[in-house]
Amino acid sequence: MTLNSVREVRVGSAVVDETETALREAGGDGYELFVLWTGHLDQDSFEVEHAYVPRQRSYKMRNGLCVRVEADELHKLNVWLYEQRQQLGIQIHTHPRRAYHSDTDDEFPLGASRWSCPASAAQVSGIRERWCTG
Repeated sequence: MTLNSVREVRVGSAVVDETETALREAGGDGYELFVLWTGHLDQDSFEVEHAYVPRQRSYKMRNGLCVRVEADELHKLNVWLYEQRQQLGIQIHTHPRRAYHSDTDDEFPLGASRWSCPASAAQVSGIRERWCTG
């Protein structure tokens, strides 16, 4: 069974709250951020159990924003996933103003599914409506 067979994602409100808080904090300061949802496959469902926010650096550049996660932090994530018996399922990240998938998002994906949302503190919405199951 792989993440390609997932038909439903189930996530509780605590994970959604943690995700929204992290995204609003970064977006309120005008930065991008990404949050990784990890969990377990259960038949054709992915059960999200954790919102993992890796240490990352956000940059404001002339042409837009950028987030960078260093190799040692990616290694730390992989060790954590193994030790916790978790699987990386979904990456949720922000963009200023409107949500879209950039060329970088498509070229360097993390997780089986990616979802973008607006970055400003007032606009981080839609996560609960789209994903929350309880």
